[in-house]
Amino acid sequence: MHLKKNVFSKILFSLRLCVFARIFFFTQSRKGAKKNIKYSSSNNRFKTNLLELSLKKFFGTSLYKSIFTLLFIFSGNLFAQNKFTNYSLTAGAALNGNVFISKFSNLPGAPNCCTEFTSAFGLGYSFYLGTDYYIPKPIWGFDSHLEFRIAYNNLSAAYTPEDRTQNVIQGNNYQKAVIEHYLSSELHYIQIEPALSMQFIKNIPLSIKLGLYGGFPVTQKYEQEERLLSPNGIKFENGLTTRNNHSGVLPEASPFLFGISVGAKYKIYEKAGLSLFPEIIFNLTLTDVVQSLSWKPNAVRLGISGSWRIAKPDIPPPLEPILPRELPLPKSPEQIEIQLASYANGAKLEQGDTITIPVSLTGFLEWYSFIPMLYYKKNSTEINSLNENNFENSFYKPLYIFIKENLVQEISILSTTTDDEDSSIAQKRIDAFIAQMSAKGIDKSFFKEQIISHPATDFQNEELREENRSLKLIFDDETRMIPNRQEILEKKYGSANLKLQISSTMKSFNFDYSGNIKLNNKTLYEFKSATAEYQFTPAKDEPGIITFYANATNHIVAEASASMDVNLRYHYDTVASFKNLTGDDTSHYEQLIIGWCEFDKDKFFAVDTLSVNYIRAALKAGREVEILPLTDNIGTGEYNANLAKSRARSALALFPQYKNSIKIKYPELPVFTNQKPDGRSLNRTVIARIKV
Repeated sequence: MHLKKNVFSKILFSLRLCVFARIFFFTQSRKGAKKNIKYSSSNNRFKTNLLELSLKKFFGTSLYKSIFTLLFIFSGNLFAQNKFTNYSLTAGAALNGNVFISKFSNLPGAPNCCTEFTSAFGLGYSFYLGTDYYIPKPIWGFDSHLEFRIAYNNLSAAYTPEDRTQNVIQGNNYQKAVIEHYLSSELHYIQIEPALSMQFIKNIPLSIKLGLYGGFPVTQKYEQEERLLSPNGIKFENGLTTRNNHSGVLPEASPFLFGISVGAKYKIYEKAGLSLFPEIIFNLTLTDVVQSLSWKPNAVRLGISGSWRIAKPDIPPPLEPILPRELPLPKSPEQIEIQLASYANGAKLEQGDTITIPVSLTGFLEWYSFIPMLYYKKNSTEINSLNENNFENSFYKPLYIFIKENLVQEISILSTTTDDEDSSIAQKRIDAFIAQMSAKGIDKSFFKEQIISHPATDFQNEELREENRSLKLIFDDETRMIPNRQEILEKKYGSANLKLQISSTMKSFNFDYSGNIKLNNKTLYEFKSATAEYQFTPAKDEPGIITFYANATNHIVAEASASMDVNLRYHYDTVASFKNLTGDDTSHYEQLIIGWCEFDKDKFFAVDTLSVNYIRAALKAGREVEILPLTDNIGTGEYNANLAKSRARSALALFPQYKNSIKIKYPELPVFTNQKPDGRSLNRTVIARIKV
């Protein structure tokens, strides 16, 4: 088909050349005829009359003249085809000139002295992938297309304002100093960039684009310090030429960036669907980098992009239809009949039988007491706990029940901080806790507030500083333990191996078999064979009817089907029921916390009387009991081993008549993690294990 079009196009092109040549030579031979033609004042009129005489002489009649003129005009475009779709794939890279417009003096939690950050400039980069859609109909008469890009954008820059108004004390004198307030930000974003591009001048491949962009952060880091530039030879009060050094993840960073973009691109190359464009784009950001500050990262992007137009697939010529040959008439079909045999765990089933699924039940009673104490992350009201994602059920809910059941009249809140935190954070933690309890109906008048700030230098390591960023509750002038009781029932379902076999009495035909297994008309399993196996394990208690369905089909004869219904029921077996007072999942023993020790102490400051009474009853009944004295990871191994022995003696003192029958076991590895403050607090307890 394509070969015929190419040949015909060449014939028409040759015909056009012949027409031109014939007209040219004919007009040359008719130069003498100009004298016999009345010359009009319009030179165009003279040329038209000469062309008409030439065409009439060449074609003979006006009819042929019209036909060949139309062929001449349209032959060049007769078989022109659009080889490309309206879609293209794009990719590009650019150099960014990052311009920060801002107005702030310091980042949250990072002090800075006596200046304001207003503007900064930095170089970055970006690259993107995307797609374009060429709009078939012009918009307002201009060629347009829609763009969609996914870009990686580096918007990093550094502030370096200088402050010449400060004095630096040197000995007994002070001097005017030049201080540079250095703030560097490393900002990387993944951006989604839709835009509309329009070509306003038809013959100039220059397009103007307008769009939006939304960015999600990949990296948001910063470095900050104050640098003493001059005079030489003097230093800050810390003995260095720098101070207020801070770095890390940008505090209170916005999780989303939004703005508008405007730009232009110019097509410099186009061939076989491939185009190249240098482009310049200005991104104007409307949101801030830090939520509480005025800080907008704008960028001028200068780069180059490439576009590859997706070609249309070649459509093969239609095949000539093949007429079906006449088939002989089939013989009279036999009567179709199929059999369905069903099995459960190897036993053959009959209509109305029952399949029984075993269900094992294991009951757990999770019962433990805890010290009403909250730990917080530095300079934050966010909980720093092992169980911070389930604090509603593990702390606030049992605390509310305890207050109501014990008719508590007054609650003292002791909020402790370290002096390397913000001075207002202790009150914010109290307010956040009271808001939680007020939402549950506890009146604000119940609470009495107290704040204590400790010097950070009083603690030898960061772990102890973490433990003093806390909030402790005291009920009616005494520390009490809060009981937490949760009943858990675990179900484990057995299974049934279901098997189906389909057969037919018509041995002279080949059948296509299929079928399914349904529970209460909901499909569990589908198959396309004469035999099938399915391991049925239920996800919940759902008794009812299991239906086995089979179908046999042949293209010559009709189809047939068969089905069978059986009943489904469950058999429940209670396997065990355990008390598990520390929440550990084990079927070998019960665990209880006997008492709590303070850091570096071997005496209990709080004893769980519920656990002590339960252990005494177990010892009286002759059950095997182990005591595990725990320590945190602060201190040497030898020191902690001696501390564990002392804590074991404190626990044995609670059971004097049974101390010879209690075993002491020193764990080689930590029972609880030491990565969180409450984990270290649990590692200062003594645990009892009672063998099941």
